[in-house]
Amino acid sequence: MAAALYLLQNRAYQQYLTQIPDADNAVSFREWCDMQYAEQPQFKYWELTLQIELMLLQIQPWLIVLDHTNYCRWLPEHISAMVKLPKNHPEIYRQFKEGHFAVQKTKNVFSALVIDQCIEQH
Repeated sequence: MAAALYLLQNRAYQQYLTQIPDADNAVSFREWCDMQYAEQPQFKYWELTLQIELMLLQIQPWLIVLDHTNYCRWLPEHISAMVKLPKNHPEIYRQFKEGHFAVQKTKNVFSALVIDQCIEQH
């Protein structure tokens, strides 16, 4: 899906280039994407989808190598839940934004753990 979205973006950018009378005045691909993102809700949706797909493609191999296959399997669902968090659970979202997503088991500085790591260890 990520490859298809990227190819479609490039095809649309190439079409934009053909419509510019003076090629020297054309903006770069990244600038064009930023403009489309700001102006077109549908482009914004597909750009966010592409970014999430790319993020999954980067993270999932590490989860497999580190033998966290269950995390790998549930990662897309987790990301979807986190994206919906401000709407579905605003109080939890507020707490996360305030930094309340880890627990401190000792008084040592920088020794906080995310909650699922604490649960796994017990």
